[in-house]
Formats: sequence, structure tokens, C-alpha cells
Amino acid sequence: MKQELIVKSNTLLQHPLYKTSIELKIFSKIVLAIRKAPEDEIFTFQVKELIEDFGCHQDEYDRLKKVAKNMSGKTVDINMSTENICDIVVIFRRITIDKKGVITFKIEEDIKPFILNLTSNFTQYFFENIARLKSSFSIRIYELLKQYEKIGNRKMPIIALRHFLNVSDDTYRLYADFKKKTIVVAQKELKEKTDICFEFEEIKIGRKIVEINFVILKNNKGSAKDKVEILTKVNLQTELPLSLTEDQESLRNKLVSQYKLSEKSANELVLLVKVEQIKNNINYAEKEYKNGKISKNFSGYLLNAIKNDYANNASISVLDAKQQSDDVHKKQLRDKIENLKSKLSLEFSKIEKAKFLNTLSESEKEELTNQILEELKLDSCAVSLIKKKGLSSPVAGVGIIKRIPGFEKRKQQFIDEKLKEAGF
Repeated sequence: MKQELIVKSNTLLQHPLYKTSIELKIFSKIVLAIRKAPEDEIFTFQVKELIEDFGCHQDEYDRLKKVAKNMSGKTVDINMSTENICDIVVIFRRITIDKKGVITFKIEEDIKPFILNLTSNFTQYFFENIARLKSSFSIRIYELLKQYEKIGNRKMPIIALRHFLNVSDDTYRLYADFKKKTIVVAQKELKEKTDICFEFEEIKIGRKIVEINFVILKNNKGSAKDKVEILTKVNLQTELPLSLTEDQESLRNKLVSQYKLSEKSANELVLLVKVEQIKNNINYAEKEYKNGKISKNFSGYLLNAIKNDYANNASISVLDAKQQSDDVHKKQLRDKIENLKSKLSLEFSKIEKAKFLNTLSESEKEELTNQILEELKLDSCAVSLIKKKGLSSPVAGVGIIKRIPGFEKRKQQFIDEKLKEAGF
């Protein structure tokens, strides 16, 4: 896939414009088209070409046309003036689809300043990094993290993250479901397919997870690794600078004369790829050819090998296997600690509740029961259980615990001491 650089104003990027991955990819292609032809207001795409670019199946032809049609009427609230007035801007003035599978988008001119001539407060990345992502959440989290890639981490309140990902209040209401369907899916896809990956930390207030801290890491899976800055600085793409090093000149000539790469491809490689990486992948490709693993089109294989650094990926495969083993061990250890923490928490709660109730007289217990029943009056099931089992009912536990002075602090101390005794 051709290297295509997407550049968006962070003001535009922050808006949750579209929900599906196809919509997000189409909008990204339109951003690319605007940058190539800034003066135009009408941009045309063949559905077949979009299917190829997005890695879709041919049977998704009709679905892609329907998705494109549904993108019409979308608006974005942007402060376009100096008077702090929020303007509502329609992104597309018209979208048409003809019987030949040609889609035409007519862009609103007010959107262009958020795509063109940006000098600050923007995010850029190669389109190929999102082209193979299946989840819309993966695409949005990729864009979110690219904004802060140089900083290395980004904190995001759960409420803000849900808004950014276009997740409505009645979808994935439990945090566990939200995490599984959005963050974990994106973590897996980004590691497998893009130039960055991430780990994340859950930040709590009490027991509630309120914020996510994303730790952003470089990743060698994306074939556009480390090229955005180079393209921005060089801005030549296929033209050679006035002078090359001897190694670069030698490799360029070798790629053209011996390995039959086009001059354009050879020029791109010597400009964008380190000399060591080119040499290593030439050696790697030749070994693969001798071993019978490349039957035809050696030139095409070599080009992809250099761009995607097959040699390095092969050399780290053994380390990956060891890393996976280490990760399994670490996960097992984490699970063991979490299970122990849960048991200790239950043990401490049981002891403390018994102690607290033993300090109460029968009349005080009756009064406490009535207070808890009043607090839970909207939960008919809980009320029924408490009336049946009294304060010994598990559902009465929260009401009891919140009346025990210093409970949470002492529970944490108890758990920490027991974990230390167990060698953790």
C-alpha cells in the first residue's frame, strides 16, 4: 500500500464524528484527498478501490455504499470565530452514489482549515496503520494515542473516553464490558497491526475505576515505523537530495541494477530506511530465496522485506516466544495475587462485621436493619432477603460496612500485611 500521510487538527480529531470503522476509514481517505487537491470541493472514489484499500471482502460492496450514504448530514460543533461562538458545521454538503459504484463527496469549505496548512496542534499518521484495523474503537484509540506519542502516556477519564469512542450511556454500562469490548480489543489490534502499542493502568477512587492511564510504546509491527518525521523533514518522497553517502549510493544502484527495483522504489528506500536495515534484509531475502521459500517475484518480496524489516522481525521471533512465556507467568502471578486479595477482603469484612454487630444492642440492631431497608427500598429483592435473614444477609453487608469507622483503610492494611507474609 502506498504511504499516505493523514494530518488532522486535534480540534477535529477530538470530535466523535463516526461510529463504524468503515466510516472512519472513508473520512480518512477524504482527508487525504483534500490534502492532495486543496482547492477542490468534490472528491470521487470507486467503491472497488475502497474495498481494496480497507481490506474488505467483495461481498461487502453494497454495505460499503450504504455506509457512505449514511455519512451525510453529520455536523460538528467547532469554534470558528474569535468571539468564543460555537458554530455548527455540516461536513458534507452532498453525497451521491451512482449505479457504477462511484461515490462523490462534496465537502463543506469550513472544514478545510482543520486539515490544511496546519503548523501546530495537529496529529499525523500513515493511513496504512488504520487500514487493517477492524474495530472502530481501535482506530479511535490509535488516533488518541498518536496525539501523545512523543509524551509517552495519556490519562483519560472513563466518561471522556466513552464520549471520544462514541459509546452511548446505555451501551457497555458495566466497566468490565466496556474494557473488554473497547480497550482490550484496541490493545490487541494495535500491537498486531500498527506502529504503536500500549499498556494501560486503571485509576480508582475507592472501588470505582474512573480514569485510564495509557502508556504508549513504539511497535515494529507497522510498516510505517518511524517514517512520519522523516517524510515531514525530507518532504521529497521520491526525489534524491543533492548528495548521498557512499553506502546509500551503492545500495540504490544495487537495488536497481541487481535486484530490478524501480528507481522510484529504490530512491524511497535509501531516503526512508536505514542503511543497516536495507543490508540486513537483502541478506535475509537472499537466504530465503536459497532455501526455496521465494518461488517468484524476488524484487517484490525484497521491497516488502526492507519496508517491513522482515529480518528484524524474524530475529525477534524467538524473543517473542520467550516474552509470551514470561507474560503467561506474570499473568498467572497477577491472577494469584488478585484471588488472594479477594479472599482476604472477604475474610476481613466477615470478621469486622461480626465485631461491629457484637457491639450493638438488639434495639440498635433493629434500628440499623430499618435504616438499611430504607436505603434499599427500591430494590425489592434485597428488601425481601434482609427481611428474611436480617443483618446476616449478604446484601446488608454494604450498609453495615459503611458504618464501621476506618473500615477501608484498615482492610487495606490487613491485606498488605497478609500479602507480605505470603511472600508477595
